[in-house]
Amino acid sequence: MDTVTPTKTMSLSQFLDAVREGNAYLSIKGETMLNFQVPVIVEEFDRWNVYVDVYHVQQMYGGAEEGGWWWDLWQLEATICVRHRDLKEIMPIVERNYVNDPKKSYYSVNSSGEYRIIIELHKGSMVTKTRPHYE
Repeated sequence: MDTVTPTKTMSLSQFLDAVREGNAYLSIKGETMLNFQVPVIVEEFDRWNVYVDVYHVQQMYGGAEEGGWWWDLWQLEATICVRHRDLKEIMPIVERNYVNDPKKSYYSVNSSGEYRIIIELHKGSMVTKTRPHYE
């Protein structure tokens, strides 16, 4: 069985192809980019439940230090618990229901945030729990 090199980053479609080939993810980087770290046999992974979590991510002003700094506030909007094998059917439905405005940049002062769809082993693991402070 071919394995994905640890910490190789790939798109969601590449992820689904890798799952069919016998590789699985452990953690996620960014919006729909997945960081493969652990190869898993597909039959075993079929029994796993994963969470399709939809986050609303918004930039928040942190303070005036060093000319000003911003941080990302992650709030859980929705979550669906599914078997990994159902991801291919569920993802298009979720993506249709949580669409970002392509005309507004996340980094614009007019941005009210954006949705990020993350596949996780634990529900809501990326929720912002505390406000960071500048050191």
